[in-house]
Amino acid sequence: MTVRILRHEYLPSLHRQKTEKLPQTRLRDEINLTLETVLKEDIKPLDSTKKQFLICMNSLHGNLKTNPFKLEMKESPIYCGDIPPWKPLDPTIPSYLVPLKVGKMEGRQLEAGYAVFPMPKEKTELSVKVYNLELRSEDRLHLCPRKTVLSVYKVFSWAIQKLNRHYTSMTFETSGTGRHSAMMDLDLKLEFRDDVPHLLLVLPEGQLVEIIPAIAVTKRGPFYITRPFENDINPNSDMRWRINYSMNEEAIMRAIATGDKLQRLNAAKLLAYICRKEWQLRYITSYHIKTVLLHESDFEIDSTPRWQRFSMDDCLKTLIRRLQDYVRRKDLPHFFDEDINLFEHIPNRAFTFMRNALDRLLREDEELARVVQRTRLPKIVY
Repeated sequence: MTVRILRHEYLPSLHRQKTEKLPQTRLRDEINLTLETVLKEDIKPLDSTKKQFLICMNSLHGNLKTNPFKLEMKESPIYCGDIPPWKPLDPTIPSYLVPLKVGKMEGRQLEAGYAVFPMPKEKTELSVKVYNLELRSEDRLHLCPRKTVLSVYKVFSWAIQKLNRHYTSMTFETSGTGRHSAMMDLDLKLEFRDDVPHLLLVLPEGQLVEIIPAIAVTKRGPFYITRPFENDINPNSDMRWRINYSMNEEAIMRAIATGDKLQRLNAAKLLAYICRKEWQLRYITSYHIKTVLLHESDFEIDSTPRWQRFSMDDCLKTLIRRLQDYVRRKDLPHFFDEDINLFEHIPNRAFTFMRNALDRLLREDEELARVVQRTRLPKIVY
């Protein structure tokens, strides 16, 4: 499988210095007021949940490596970010990729964003040694993402049971001291939503974390995962794996956030909020806006600290202008793989409504201010 070399490694660190106070306008007032609402409603996984998950994974690591199924966990879990390319089960539940070691298999790319992994022939020494689990698709020739989730569930269940037995024996031996290990409360759940399996790790304090099996193409990504996209061609496919660049996207998003003190990121959140509230823009998802932000912040064209001179309304209009360009072309290329069109699933008729709505937003500041205000105020029901 051919892998593109990622050129997006970092963004320059920008240090913002305010030398004067910006004059207040109606648009800036409405943006500031609405942004307060957006940030209050912006629900994301707690850092304490992520920290607790990594502690639990460190405790499970030894058992996962020595599991009797011979399905190896290759690397540490990788956070999928606050805005993944799929619809999250719950905004408060973080998702982590768990890279698997899959032997000498080589993937074969289908259309952009999808790949299959042919399995070695059955009843061979390699298949017995590496895959001591039922991982084959219905045609018996490919690695099945659905069965991989079920197999990872078996591996984690075995590791948790072994860990719990260890801590049970420790508690029994030290019962006189009253010591108790919270690791005994670690649990695992397998849920099916729209016939798609989801593996959820229940942490000692009751928090949930979604575990997504992944296959690493290179150490720096991309990964092919079992989780369907939000608008998938076939979410219940028996052999399709979906491409994912979470590790690379998160590195750039961190650089963007630290480069301008969250100004562009907040403008992107505000634009995503507007798209959710305006029916003409309902097809635009948060991941679309995230991709627009990544394109606009590409470090090759961001060599000057131009974002430092921009106010929040300038940032918002710049993102709307870039989104407008992609809507006119009916093509939003993925930041890392331009062959993937993230607008491919949107019906042609919807582009007319989206184009007209975006044109109105950029026509004059007063119209943009009215729309920003309308998204903030509750609807009046007669």
